[in-house]
Amino acid sequence: MIVSKKWFLFFLYICCFNAVLFAQEHKRKNDVDGKLWTGLYFKHKFNKRWSIGVKTEGRFKLVEFDRMLLELRGTYNPKFHDFVKPLSLTIGCRYFFENDEDGIELDDNYVRLFAALNYKVEIKRFMVEGRVLYQNRAGLDTKKKIVKNDWAQDIRCRIKLAYNFKKWKLDPELWCEIFIHDEIGALDGFTKYRLGAGTKYKFNKQHALRLKYIFEQEVKYYFPDTSHIIALSYIYTSASKKKSKRKPSNKVR
Repeated sequence: MIVSKKWFLFFLYICCFNAVLFAQEHKRKNDVDGKLWTGLYFKHKFNKRWSIGVKTEGRFKLVEFDRMLLELRGTYNPKFHDFVKPLSLTIGCRYFFENDEDGIELDDNYVRLFAALNYKVEIKRFMVEGRVLYQNRAGLDTKKKIVKNDWAQDIRCRIKLAYNFKKWKLDPELWCEIFIHDEIGALDGFTKYRLGAGTKYKFNKQHALRLKYIFEQEVKYYFPDTSHIIALSYIYTSASKKKSKRKPSNKVR
C-alpha cells in the first residue's frame, strides 16, 4: 500500500512538472504583439457611381518597423435599382515593402490584388454592412527582379455595425472578420479572425480622421499568435464638380 502511494505521488509529480514545462513553453512561444498602423488615404468621387482611392500606410511592431504599403483602388456603385443601390464593387492592388526575417529593411516585397463586394443597409440610425473580399498575393524577389514561387490567397468575410448619434460626430463602429486562407506549405482553411471597434471624426466634407482598435487572433491549437492593433489614418475626400445644365433660352429673336 505504501509502495502504491509512492508511485502515485511520483506519477503526480511528473505530470505536474510536465504541465509547468508546457505552460512555460506555451507562454514563451505564444506571440503577443502590439502594433501601430498609421496611414494617409486620398479618395476622389467622380459621381454617385464611380470613385478611386490611393492609400499609403506604415505598420510598426511596438518600436520596430514592420512593413509599408501603397494601395490603389476603384469603386463602382450600380444604383440602377433599389435592391442594388446599397451594393458596391471594389477592385484594387496593394504593393508591400516588408521587413524580412533576416533584418534587412524593405527586402521582402509582394503584390496583392483584391476584389470586394459590399452591401450596406441603413435602418433608421443603424447601419449594417457585409463584405466579401478575395485577395491574391504574389511575392517579388527584389534582387533578381522576378516573381518568386510564393503566393497566397484569402477569402475574407466581414460584418460591420454602426450607429449614428444625434449631434455627435464620433459615431461608433463594431465589426468582425474571418480569414479563409490558402497558401503553399501553410495551413489552409479558417486560420484567423479580427474583432474591431472604431470611429471617424469629420472636420468637414473633405477632411477626416479615423481611429480603430483591432484584436487579431490566429485559429490553431498550438501557440496561436495574437495582435493588438491601433490604427490611425487621415482621410481626404474630393469630388468632381457637377456640370450645371443650361436652361433653354426663352428669348424670341
